[in-house]
Amino acid sequence: MDDKRTNGFEPLLIDVKGVASALGVSKRTVERMHANGVLPPSVRIGKTGVRWRMADIREWVNMLQPLS
Repeated sequence: MDDKRTNGFEPLLIDVKGVASALGVSKRTVERMHANGVLPPSVRIGKTGVRWRMADIREWVNMLQPLS
């Protein structure tokens, strides 16, 4: 990800849109997964901001079992 906001660095925290993009699913799917406790815990930024640690999302994906 080479983006002017991050100066070429991967962001440490990502929002719903970022999680959706990383997982290849819709924002609504991420919201459902979050509500059902499927995703790693999020962190609150301010009163309404919800973010996930990119490292936690990567670790969670790596722990998923492949389909047999």
